[in-house]
Amino acid sequence: MASGLEEELHCQICLDIFKKPVILPCSHSFCKACLETWWTDNATKECPVCKEKHLRADINTLPSNLVLRNLCEAFILQRDKDATTPLCTLHSEKLKLFCLDHREPVCVICQASKAHNNHTCKPIDETAHDYREELQETIGHLKKKLKQCELLFAKWNNLGNHIEVQAIRTEKQVKKEFAKLHNFLHREEKDKLAVLREEKALKKSKIAERVLVISKEMQALNETIKATAKEMEAEDVKFLTKYKDTVERVERCPLVDEQKMSTGALIDEAKHRSNLRLNVWMKMKDTITYSPIILDPNTAGARLIVSDDLSTVSVGKSKLQLPENPERLSNYCVLGSEWFTFGTHSWKVEVKNNQNWTLGVATLSEQQGGASLTQIWRLAYSDGTYTAETKSGDCTFLSLKKRPQEIRVNLNIEGGKLSFFDAEIQTHLCTFTDMFTGNKLYPYMFTEEETPLKILPHNVNIKIEYQ
Repeated sequence: MASGLEEELHCQICLDIFKKPVILPCSHSFCKACLETWWTDNATKECPVCKEKHLRADINTLPSNLVLRNLCEAFILQRDKDATTPLCTLHSEKLKLFCLDHREPVCVICQASKAHNNHTCKPIDETAHDYREELQETIGHLKKKLKQCELLFAKWNNLGNHIEVQAIRTEKQVKKEFAKLHNFLHREEKDKLAVLREEKALKKSKIAERVLVISKEMQALNETIKATAKEMEAEDVKFLTKYKDTVERVERCPLVDEQKMSTGALIDEAKHRSNLRLNVWMKMKDTITYSPIILDPNTAGARLIVSDDLSTVSVGKSKLQLPENPERLSNYCVLGSEWFTFGTHSWKVEVKNNQNWTLGVATLSEQQGGASLTQIWRLAYSDGTYTAETKSGDCTFLSLKKRPQEIRVNLNIEGGKLSFFDAEIQTHLCTFTDMFTGNKLYPYMFTEEETPLKILPHNVNIKIEYQ
């Protein structure tokens, strides 16, 4: 049996720690369940220790020994805590110290041993408190990193979703364009087969007429042959009696007209098959237009809407939720999808009723968080005022007699000229002279209006050279 305090906390009936102890008038305490069982098994209600009788006592009305119950509960908690506290594997003592040099818990015997001689040891509770504070600060840094990771995750996830939307939209437009080509080819095939079948029907009709005539002649000849052969089988007198009529019938039989086949009686295969793909292609070009520049939606600012055919740009009613990408410009700018480094180039833009637009060319540098325009040569219109501007600040006000509806941009890189014209009346508006060689020059457009700016298409011309 345990000694000391633990012995005083044991019930004298079950010899275990008190559970819900009650106190008798004789001042002895027992577990309520133990005393109830004791009194049930014995004839009289007496104290199991001092044998004093308590005949009028009721187990349900006996007072609880609250002090003893609290002591027992505290003892059990401490005992359980001591039971879970790890011991030193070398000395089986409680680990009350922490060696800062070896960064491990030790007991008091370990502290005095050679293994930890001259090492700094601190009490377990103090060290745990200090390390918890240190780790709490580390957790704070980790939470900040987690927040950054969450933002990066959202950014890349949004980029993936946007790519999915782009792929679906592009696939839809590609299928739409190919459907137009398929429909054109199907119509051409249908028309050409109809012409072939018409020629076939006409020429076979003429042949059928000739065949019918010959067939009738054949039938008449066949009947004459059969009748003549039958009369030849008659007796001599009867045969000779009808001989004159038979000869006359044979002579009346029409001769076969050996009409020669006329030229062009056969299907003109060469006409139907000669350069078929080229002829269809030449016809197809009349239904196709060519855009000298195509807008790049990946460069369009979040306030702009680029049309499905990538030729028109306008301001939307609200800012679009677009992923961050290195090519993206500010809210109201967009570039062409291809740059120019040499040669001459020309394109026309329909501006019409747009009250705030800019056209020109620009050079680009990619920076973290988005693209940056390093140089711009542009013709701008804003609220009735036309200006020729560069990013360096050079600005010239233009006085125009007529408001242009279409602007033609001419770029001559080797000649170092960028010119703007009123495309409808071929009037020169302004020209920039600069060293354009050595730069990637992007077509540049800017607008703050819902009225669209539209790149006008060019007709497709095909030149066949004979060698």
